[in-house]
Amino acid sequence: MKKLMSLLSRRELLRSIIQRYRAASRKDKQRILDEFVEATGCHRKYAAEVNAPRIREGNRLLLGYSIAAKRKRAPTPNGAGGFLPDAGTITNRKELSMKRAKTIWACLGVATVLTLTISVGLAMTQGAKEVKVKAAQLPAAVAAAIKDNCPNCVIDKATREVENGVTVYDIEFKAGQGEMDVAADGSVIDREIVAQTTEIPKAALEAIRKGAAGGAIKQVAKDEIRAELKEGKIIKLDTPRYIYEADLVKGGKVAEIQVSPEGRVIEAPKWKAKGAKEN
Repeated sequence: MKKLMSLLSRRELLRSIIQRYRAASRKDKQRILDEFVEATGCHRKYAAEVNAPRIREGNRLLLGYSIAAKRKRAPTPNGAGGFLPDAGTITNRKELSMKRAKTIWACLGVATVLTLTISVGLAMTQGAKEVKVKAAQLPAAVAAAIKDNCPNCVIDKATREVENGVTVYDIEFKAGQGEMDVAADGSVIDREIVAQTTEIPKAALEAIRKGAAGGAIKQVAKDEIRAELKEGKIIKLDTPRYIYEADLVKGGKVAEIQVSPEGRVIEAPKWKAKGAKEN
């Protein structure tokens, strides 16, 4: 019979997966929860409910079975998730009750924290939905940052979204004047401009051409990254970091590639048909 983790071990495991879960994609979130269930022995149904929290259901969902299911029979290892010990190995009814209670309370010991953590993660993800904003609606700090960094730029499109807990305004300018990401407090996250072939470092240009694999280089943009966003905080870089992003075309397919000034491929091309939707 698989030995259950102690409450302390469960909490340590929870702390280790919190940051991974917040930054993970939907598919990876499911995998992380699966790992948690496998390691702790908690009921799989419990993890599924936590993945899409229904806090109003209270302890019934956290225990991993509904009242109706409880009336019929308690889950066993032969059922989904292996929530309870194997009754066949226990001869004393009192021992069974004690083991059952120990297992339930061990899972409940981390249930509240895990539910809140996942709820915050989901809220952050849902809050990241892009919203169109008119130029007149931009915060004064954002408008000032645009004026200081690109005084002659004319705004073509502006959107607002939440990235890693920080509200960011994505500004696109007209006439090939590039883009700019600015936090609500006026901090410039990055500034992107169109780069001419003569302005691209030799190593970076060679990496882009190699990635094009015989295709055409439609446009190259130089992205100057001035700050990073982590856990709701803006971390300004002492020295800006640069990335060259190129739009590639080959036959009826398109792709993008990102490289460093030294020619290191940061994001390799992923060819897809023209007009295909992003995943």
